[in-house]
Amino acid sequence: MSKIYRLVLGALIAGTLLALASCGWVSIWMVELSGISISEATLTPAFDPEVFDYAATVPHATASAGVTVTTDNRNLAVTINDAEVLPGSGDGTGSATVDLATGENTVLIEATNGRESVTYTVVVTRPQPPAMEVWGRFFEYETTDSLIPNGSTIDFGFVFSPDFPTEIGFEIRNTGEGPLTLHAPAAAAAFVTLSGTNDGDYEVPTQPIDAVIPPGESELFVLRFTYASGTMGTKTATATLLTDDPVDDTFTMSLTGYGC
Repeated sequence: MSKIYRLVLGALIAGTLLALASCGWVSIWMVELSGISISEATLTPAFDPEVFDYAATVPHATASAGVTVTTDNRNLAVTINDAEVLPGSGDGTGSATVDLATGENTVLIEATNGRESVTYTVVVTRPQPPAMEVWGRFFEYETTDSLIPNGSTIDFGFVFSPDFPTEIGFEIRNTGEGPLTLHAPAAAAAFVTLSGTNDGDYEVPTQPIDAVIPPGESELFVLRFTYASGTMGTKTATATLLTDDPVDDTFTMSLTGYGC
């Protein structure tokens, strides 16, 4: 075979492969994905076709997640946990919904060209649920806190002047095994909100600082009966705290105090 003939043949082969690639038909021996994504999660490490083990974490409230795969090889067949998402033809994108139990969930993604195969593994962690408790110390001389059940009434007693308001401190404790997330309503931009007939006679001078409370940790807030209206009588309002606690996601306290 002459040198010129070999050069011409090589150019023809290269041109043919380039044309096939431009049409989306890559060589059948390429057994790899071009992308993997998990809804509501980020892969660790970032996706690389030649890296086959990944981890991801979703919020506890996420009971299922969408897994999407992409490939540049339209001849590649792909399954997600044995469910076919790409039959070896089509546009190169497939997805499946995976149910997630609490704890670690292994997602196996297998790609094959009929002769060779590779398996990508993604371990998706759904954390244990949080558990919120609210504790309060009603008087400065008390040495122990009291557990506040959801829906409790908090009595601030008598306030004789707006110049001498009454304050009660509270502690939000995460006694669960997963992180507890506090939610601030968009209109309020605060975690603890006030509403009700006399909400103007109360305020929250100290708000929780961090939106996420790790297991075993806590955040503080303070409620104050200001008696700002100066009009005599019983003053009532409601304090509300929104979280991702699966049992008490909406925690309320009925506030009452008497302005003299």
